[in-house]
Amino acid sequence: VVNPRVGARYHVTEATSFYVSYGTAYTPALNVFRFVQPSTTRVDNPDLKPESSKTYEIGMNNRLAVGTFRTALFQTDYQDKITLGTDAATGKQQYQNVAAVKVSGLEFAYQGDLGGGWKPYANFSYTKARDYVRDGAPGTQSLRIAPRKFNAGVTYAPGDAWAATLNARYVSGLYFANLTDAQRADGYTQVDFKISARIPALGQKWEGFVAVNNLTDKKYETFSKLEWSDGRTLAVGLNGKF
Repeated sequence: VVNPRVGARYHVTEATSFYVSYGTAYTPALNVFRFVQPSTTRVDNPDLKPESSKTYEIGMNNRLAVGTFRTALFQTDYQDKITLGTDAATGKQQYQNVAAVKVSGLEFAYQGDLGGGWKPYANFSYTKARDYVRDGAPGTQSLRIAPRKFNAGVTYAPGDAWAATLNARYVSGLYFANLTDAQRADGYTQVDFKISARIPALGQKWEGFVAVNNLTDKKYETFSKLEWSDGRTLAVGLNGKF
């Protein structure tokens, strides 16, 4: 499989540029999708087809004294998109192909540097995704794709010795296996915190960290109904290179 990608960028000034890009992608119909037995909730689909897509994007980058701003418009056209749906015969979940899916949207992003070690960031995306059983047929809202996502946070790194990051991620409501109220999940916001520090005794390439994910200890349905996310978790670790 060959997946070509091409793009071009034009610099209006040293700080401002526009770009266009085109790319393709391919996802094979792996056995992990085709065969799920033994399972009490899902059934096999040995006829599952591979997924292919084409993506078009235009955007602008603008670098200012307080950080970098990026704006992008994109569209992705899928053929035989692989998704988790409902088998009509058994009512159980099954990996299936959607003949055609068209996804279009826009994104705004900010990566800041306010000085003194403060580095805020934020990004927002709006996505419109529609499924088509065949070309020319009416489209329906795609499953498992949230229309709106917002991510914001700040990193404080006064030097090379240590850094701390507080991040909040919002995902709007979406549908899972079908377009019914029983398969709709509400939107949620998850807050994470991480602090890391260099360990001089081990060299410049080693650091220890403490991370607290889902700081508010709330549970969300993120992938399927009644499959809940973890609550608050604490991780302590060590990263490094020899």
